[in-house]
Amino acid sequence: MYKLRLGCLLFSLFFTVSVALGQEKAKKTKKEDLPLSFYEDTEAALRDKMVGVARNFVSFGLGVALPEGNFGSSFDDQLSGYARNGFLMSVDGAYVFRRNVGVGGTFSTSIYGIKKKDLEGNLISQFPNGTTGSLSSGKWTSTVFAVGPYLALPENKVTLDLRVLLGMMFTRSPKANFDGMYEDVPATYTRTGDLGVSPTLIIGLGVSYPIPNLPDFRMFAKGEYMGGRPRFKFEQNTLAKGYEVNSNLNQRQSTGNFGLSIGVKYEFGYAKDTFIEQYLEKY
Repeated sequence: MYKLRLGCLLFSLFFTVSVALGQEKAKKTKKEDLPLSFYEDTEAALRDKMVGVARNFVSFGLGVALPEGNFGSSFDDQLSGYARNGFLMSVDGAYVFRRNVGVGGTFSTSIYGIKKKDLEGNLISQFPNGTTGSLSSGKWTSTVFAVGPYLALPENKVTLDLRVLLGMMFTRSPKANFDGMYEDVPATYTRTGDLGVSPTLIIGLGVSYPIPNLPDFRMFAKGEYMGGRPRFKFEQNTLAKGYEVNSNLNQRQSTGNFGLSIGVKYEFGYAKDTFIEQYLEKY
């Protein structure tokens, strides 16, 4: 489902950008702007034929984080994360050192609630029939630092961004406590939280458009996949009528997500445009 959702998003962004670029190009194409010969191309005409020069930027975005795979699963097993759709905040940036290619980076934080009803129901099913109670729990939180190659494709007013980043993911799992009763005897379950660390891979695609009257600012929308499998150590205690069980778990937990966000980008400086400079000097 998430792979299909990612594919649909990438196709939609590509289609939207393609249509916007085609319309913008059509508006600018006039007969009088055409050169008399190949060698009489002006600098403006030459630039109009080519993908524009990218700019450095920093940006701030807010959005939603959609848990992927086992992370959002609510099956009755140890690998299910029971994570709900969460909140995403990110600060991104890039330094473009050659026309359209540079290095990008991100610092992001995401917070996910727990599917309490699902987890509570699965816990109650492990106690004797007739057990009643309620569950309290914390939230999943993830913080990511990552850097990697960045590609920007400006064309007229629209800019398409592509990036593949590698970094580290720091994820804290929530504590969980179930307090119940069975025949006037306490029925309880507790699980500790833990901090897990793992490498992460981020693959992202974004599109941006300038804000009117603010030449250095742009609005952007982006979608990105973020994968990770930190290792967690849990301590569990189950107490019911006639028995008590203590156990320790040491396992990797999928914490991957698919993020969708919008925000504001501030651009500054320009990448070196050596290709155009050499072309103009030659002709």
